[in-house]
Amino acid sequence: NLRLSRNGEWWHDGRPFQNSKLATLFHRSIVWDPTLGSYLISIGKERAIFECESTPYFVATLNDTEVPWILTLLGDHKEALVPESLRRGPE
Repeated sequence: NLRLSRNGEWWHDGRPFQNSKLATLFHRSIVWDPTLGSYLISIGKERAIFECESTPYFVATLNDTEVPWILTLLGDHKEALVPESLRRGPE
């Protein structure tokens, strides 16, 4: 039972991950599987479906000194901010 909380914390069998390096690896290994219509953790040949309470991607930092602004996500992935892609949910 693998779960990503709405706060970006990984849980397994009802307990939060204690190893921050493993959590970082899991954040870095999130992929979308269009066949399953679900996000997965994909590490090498291993794949695991996980429950996602909110969003699978979390912004750790924002660099607004460049244009476009650069987001660093949990897992250390960097990408340009596309303002048109932002949505606001009920919470």
